Amino acid sequence: MKRVAVGMLTGMVVGDLITVFTSGITQIVAPDLLERAGSLPAAFLLQTFLSGLIGAAAFAGVGLYGTCRIPLVLCTLVHFGIISVVFLPSAGFMGWYSTKEEAVILVILMAAIHMLIFFILSIWLKTEVKELNRLNEKRKRSLKETTDYKEVTL
Repeated sequence: MKRVAVGMLTGMVVGDLITVFTSGITQIVAPDLLERAGSLPAAFLLQTFLSGLIGAAAFAGVGLYGTCRIPLVLCTLVHFGIISVVFLPSAGFMGWYSTKEEAVILVILMAAIHMLIFFILSIWLKTEVKELNRLNEKRKRSLKETTDYKEVTL
């Protein structure tokens, strides 16, 4: 639950920053959303909520990586699916993209980010496994040395 709350807060901040940088410094909401909402406060609240929803989905999905009993590649695909289902409709409604071409570009960017996440995680996990194997071998050698020793009593 804490991860979802942090994700929601992060999404709110990041979403509002994305809008400011893509729409111009003078606009805090996309013009399309302002038209749909009818007023600036309503549009800003709606944008903040939807951005928070995207962040919550992203952070909740990250929890899969630590708890998944499925292969890493499948876990990454599930995470990608969760984010896509929340992100694409929300971003479209907020006016972050208006054409199918822009939506395709966003999907390609999201897929590239997920591929990068997958490769980083797989390298990190392989490193962790190597270290655990090294420690396990060290422990086995230590146990073998102690069991090979036989005490002689006279």
